[in-house]
Formats: sequence, structure tokens, C-alpha cells
Amino acid sequence: MPKPDDVRDSRKPNPLALLGAGVELGGVVALLTLGGWWLDGKAGTEPWLMLSGAGIGIVGGLYNLWRQGKRFF
Repeated sequence: MPKPDDVRDSRKPNPLALLGAGVELGGVVALLTLGGWWLDGKAGTEPWLMLSGAGIGIVGGLYNLWRQGKRFF
């Protein structure tokens, strides 16, 4: 059984959470951009769905990064 000193306090900021949020930002932007590109090819609406996917990914990812950074700093 771990001693209380060995258990990490969940209220302390974790720098790895910021790294994870940054990776998530890149992944979400890439996924939504590629999904929009694929849908553009099917619907013939180049480049509007790709740009919409990239925009939604950037806004959502930056919001998540801001939320994680606020907790860290």
C-alpha cells in the first residue's frame, strides 16, 4: 500500500498535460483537415469542407490548450 508521500497530488499542475494537449491539437487539426479533404473529394466542394475542418480543429484544439495551460500556470 503506498504511503501518502508517494501519491501524487492531483491538484498540482502536470507539465506532461501540456505536452498531451499540444499533441492533441496537432492530431485534431490533422484529422479534421483530412476528413474535410476526403469529403470535399466526394461532394466536389473543394476546398470549403477542408478549410472548415481545419478551422474547427484549430479553434477546438486551441481552446483545449488554453484550458490546460490555465490550469498549469
